[in-house]
Amino acid sequence: MPPPDVNITLESLVFRLKRNQIPSGFQIALETALLLRQMVSAARWSDINQLITQIQKWGSKLIEAQPREFISGNIVRRVLFLIREEINNASNDSQEEKQTYNNHTMYTSIEGNLERITSSPIYSSMLNLLGKPSDYEPNSSQKQTAKVNVDIRPIIIQGIQDIVDELEKTHTDISAQALDHIHSNEIIMTHGVSKTIEAFLRAATKKRKFTVILAESFPNDHASSHASIISLANAGIDAILIPDAAVFALMSRVNKVILGAHVVFANGGVLVSAGAKNLAAAAKHHATPVIICAGIYKLSPVYPHNPDSLITLSSPNNVVPFEQDLIDNVDIINACDDYIPPSMIDLYITNLGGHPPSYLSRMIRDHYDPRDTAL
Repeated sequence: MPPPDVNITLESLVFRLKRNQIPSGFQIALETALLLRQMVSAARWSDINQLITQIQKWGSKLIEAQPREFISGNIVRRVLFLIREEINNASNDSQEEKQTYNNHTMYTSIEGNLERITSSPIYSSMLNLLGKPSDYEPNSSQKQTAKVNVDIRPIIIQGIQDIVDELEKTHTDISAQALDHIHSNEIIMTHGVSKTIEAFLRAATKKRKFTVILAESFPNDHASSHASIISLANAGIDAILIPDAAVFALMSRVNKVILGAHVVFANGGVLVSAGAKNLAAAAKHHATPVIICAGIYKLSPVYPHNPDSLITLSSPNNVVPFEQDLIDNVDIINACDDYIPPSMIDLYITNLGGHPPSYLSRMIRDHYDPRDTAL
């Protein structure tokens, strides 16, 4: 059980996750990392495995609060991976010190035996070698090196702080790669501009002249799309807002499609805002490259075995007002998300660089432990 002050913070985060009151995935990742840092600082354990069990329980509680929100689980898994890595490092150091101690003991024993052989008569040297024990007795400091007792709490806290620092630099690290992927006079199509995509485009416009076509994202995100088009225009970008129905007609003139993502799954598929899959499908038909920009905290080791179950539904009032007579005669489904399969994606740009779909498995191994995939 976490301490009372930590438990209050945990319950507050769980409460807001259940009600979708945290506006962005970045904020969820940051709050989860800060909560885990606070928990590790205040928690008590006699065995490191107890800490792992506690963090797994906390992670399960966060995931149960919002099962379709994978980012909090990703941060929990990264912290567990960090702890397991530190345990392995401490274990390896202990084995190396023990091996050094054993080698030193063996060398000293042989040296003492050789000294006795040279100082004894020849006829008894073999008996001395086989029958007498070594005179070497390790001192207390050498005996201590055979055991390792390291408090890894400060190391874990520093590791979590490194994750927090990485999160805070995500937008900067991704936007720093913009000039490598956007060239002059290109036409870029995007959908539902997120903070990551906007920072990426703003960074490119400092040295490149290009045009951005923004799909309206009706009916759930059209208001934010209208605000984004004004923001891009104020940044000096030639920005054009189009209805979603015009995506396929204009795709033949587009050089590349750049999209944000809610989560990147282990197979390379991504969960995006509703309507973005239309862009990816049209781009595939016209052989236009599709680029996904997402921080590494959105990369999940989970496989989407049933993508339809990951889609969040919203109120149909955004499509057809409840006051209209049509609402009584039809079933209206208003999806908030789309799932894009990996076959439609050409490149992933994270804060660690650009990667092809085949490299995602390596990135997952570098950040997560297979034992923590199912919390």
